[in-house]
Amino acid sequence: MRKVILISIFLIFLILIGGFSYLSFKQKRDFSGTLKLKVYPPFAKVKIDNKDYPLLNGNLKTKLKKGEHYLHVFSTGYLNDEEKIIIEPNKITSIEDIYLLPLNWPKKILVENQNIKALYLSSDKNRLLYLLEKKEKNSKENYQWFIFDRNSKANELVYESDYLPKDISFVSKKILFQTKNNNWQIILPPTSLLRDLNIVTQSLNSLFEKQLKENPEFSNKKIESKIIKAVFLKNDENKVIIQTPQNLFFYDLLEDNLLNIYEGKTSDFILDKDNLYFLSENGLLNKVFLKSPLETKTLSLFSFENKNLEKVKISKKENSEEFVILNSDGRLYYLISKENVIPQIILDNVDEGNFINEKLIAIKEKGKEDEWLVYNLKDSTKTVINSQIPPLNFFKEDYFLVLKDNKLKIENLKNNSFVVIEENVLKEGIFFDKVLKTIFFIYKGGIVEVSY
Repeated sequence: MRKVILISIFLIFLILIGGFSYLSFKQKRDFSGTLKLKVYPPFAKVKIDNKDYPLLNGNLKTKLKKGEHYLHVFSTGYLNDEEKIIIEPNKITSIEDIYLLPLNWPKKILVENQNIKALYLSSDKNRLLYLLEKKEKNSKENYQWFIFDRNSKANELVYESDYLPKDISFVSKKILFQTKNNNWQIILPPTSLLRDLNIVTQSLNSLFEKQLKENPEFSNKKIESKIIKAVFLKNDENKVIIQTPQNLFFYDLLEDNLLNIYEGKTSDFILDKDNLYFLSENGLLNKVFLKSPLETKTLSLFSFENKNLEKVKISKKENSEEFVILNSDGRLYYLISKENVIPQIILDNVDEGNFINEKLIAIKEKGKEDEWLVYNLKDSTKTVINSQIPPLNFFKEDYFLVLKDNKLKIENLKNNSFVVIEENVLKEGIFFDKVLKTIFFIYKGGIVEVSY
């Protein structure tokens, strides 16, 4: 009898132990989750709820109780990152890119001169065109035009003028620009066979008018020869798109051949790789394939604008036929062309609207100087950024390159922190290249390159 009692007590004990173990397991299973972090620099330190968590080559994977936690990532010489995270039970919360901004950004001075007034970056990113203001009295030419080659470090004087240009298209070495008298010129590089002491530029207007006069296809038509806009193809300095009040033309400088792309009034056009986009007179969005043979395709049956086409602005998402279109009334639309549906109206009373990245648009409302809305296409949220230039997405979604009081900054919108890269920066010459991971800008001492 005593033996039976002892066995019963032992079994009850085992059941209790098993029950407690099961409840403990269930509690852990139901009330914990996993946090994964990827941190740069990899030697940074991490605190979660004020407790240290060591990183392994910048990575962390740990279990945490469900609910809200306070994350603090920091390192000497870097801007701290602080945020709240939510852990869900039995789920992995992954934060792959925590990037701490350096407090000091090494700057490379490419051209040292205090009199640089404008800066342009070639489409291949290898050359910088800058305009230097001359200080000599009684000089006819007030500006010297230089090309700086980033590879050879050579500076080359290519032109002199008494004005700053209105529009510039800069592909490799050739420069296409509009003068103050609405005359379009092509600067010939010093190595060009056409350039000598007397021939420094070609007049695009003269070349174009000669084609209209001598080509039988155009000579019998009354085509207005005024050039509204002219742009080199992205990767070919010998091919130009010319817009007139009633036509779009494709001009091959080498072949001396002019083709009519479109006949009729159009909006301002944009180029992307080998394609041209514009609104036609009926307000429809069109695409022209610029590779031979030329072909035109209508991308949307929705009419955006049939008046004031010259005031319409188009922006295209990189590597996708998604557009934001601003009509003359200040209404901003978002269109996915492949869906061929009625576009989404984003906002009214707008002055500017351009893609920032895959899902963000920078919007400037009328009457709001130096204030931008960052509009998220996924959830329609809006964030206000104050900047003298359109905010440029820097490295990841929450970081933006902005200019405030002529100070070039990188702002972390997630926790309202920032670092200053340089002061006394001119807004007319700021370029950021994501592929090169490099910022180019003009400051009081010259032209600077900052890489990260």
